[in-house]
Amino acid sequence: MLLSSDASFQDLQSGPTILIGAVDNPWTMRLLQQLPYGVVRKGETMTFEIAGKPRTNDTGWSIDLNQPFAQVQQDFGIVARQTDTMTGRPVMIVAGLGQNGTAAGIRLLADPALAGQITAAAPRSWSGRNLEVVFRTQIINDQFGPPVVVAADYW
Repeated sequence: MLLSSDASFQDLQSGPTILIGAVDNPWTMRLLQQLPYGVVRKGETMTFEIAGKPRTNDTGWSIDLNQPFAQVQQDFGIVARQTDTMTGRPVMIVAGLGQNGTAAGIRLLADPALAGQITAAAPRSWSGRNLEVVFRTQIINDQFGPPVVVAADYW
């Protein structure tokens, strides 16, 4: 286990990798650029959003990180699995826009009942293929609720 600031490209080439966090993890931000959905910063603000394929009926996969935590009511994140083209190795990404989003993403993977959301929308024979899901979580008193998948892509 390494902090993103201590991880080198050679480390990512040495075997499977799990990247945790988005905005504060430059490796995650770099690898998300290759995927259907990515995290982008809105100008020079501290507002980050998940952008990519056109979203239906959803206009706000974003969070302002300057906002006091007590006022944040929801967070968003990405869970992805792919064979990275730069390293040739499997990479798992768990990336929330804020800390609650990252924690909710970990719960999405660790809780079998919640993880079923990932497989529910998957095409037949998807096992072993690349995937990316976008999720949201409600936040009450700085505690995240169950993550809910709002978009998914399998290739």
